[in-house]
Amino acid sequence: MPHRVLSIFRRRLFRFLAILSLLLCLATVALWVRSYWRLDDFEHTGTISSRTDRNGALSCFGELDFVAVHIQSDYHLIFPQRWQLSTERSSVDKRLSDFAKQFPGARIHWLADFGYMDYSRPSYFARGIWFPHWFLAFLFAILPTLRLLTILRTRHRHRAGLCPTCGYDLRATPDRCPECGHVSSDAAV
Repeated sequence: MPHRVLSIFRRRLFRFLAILSLLLCLATVALWVRSYWRLDDFEHTGTISSRTDRNGALSCFGELDFVAVHIQSDYHLIFPQRWQLSTERSSVDKRLSDFAKQFPGARIHWLADFGYMDYSRPSYFARGIWFPHWFLAFLFAILPTLRLLTILRTRHRHRAGLCPTCGYDLRATPDRCPECGHVSSDAAV
């Protein structure tokens, strides 16, 4: 009995994660399309002792950027902790991959559309990564695709008279699978 409960829990968890992943995939595709005419910037700014931090995410021209900037200052400027969402017209030169070129001495690692920037000075450092929206949409599409394949495989097996669990031919024993012991829904009633 505990094994059956665990199996049901795993199936429901997988189903929930597949639905959540599908919603995130659709949101990523919508943000991807939007990024070609609107730049969306979501950031957190604040001061901790004498260090000002700016962390954020930027969506611009099909690129998703994550940036962390830390400024060490002796002037004790205090910025309140705040979250900010801003949007403006998108332009190619506002992408992190183009912006990183403006930092002399910055270490930039680039492979296709994926990249990493590291810029360090004694009182200032910035780090950022960027990658295309399609990559994130692809990652979020994996679980829904697996769920869809599972549904299609189960439907095919049921129509062909096969056991939905192991695929054994049930034409001779339609009530119960002799291979894995799965009881058909008709026999359970």
